[in-house]
Amino acid sequence: MDHFQAVVTEYLRAHRGTFVNTECCIQLNPGDNPDTSGPHWYCDVVAVNFEMKKISLCEVTYAKSLTAVMKRLSGWAENWECSFAR
Repeated sequence: MDHFQAVVTEYLRAHRGTFVNTECCIQLNPGDNPDTSGPHWYCDVVAVNFEMKKISLCEVTYAKSLTAVMKRLSGWAENWECSFAR
């Protein structure tokens, strides 16, 4: 985990009611090996706040533009129904 990913993770962990999982594999099809079971992504940080009933998928990037992040979000949206907070 790089420095900035650790900063985001610790910020999310500051709220004791939030469960945080780093480098979480999001796998659409069940299977032992996500590389052979179909579409999957590794999300930098998944934060689950049980009090607010909210799940946040967090990506940390050094990129100067949002092109790569938007491509990843588009891939997620193509494969399951979701809504993005604005």
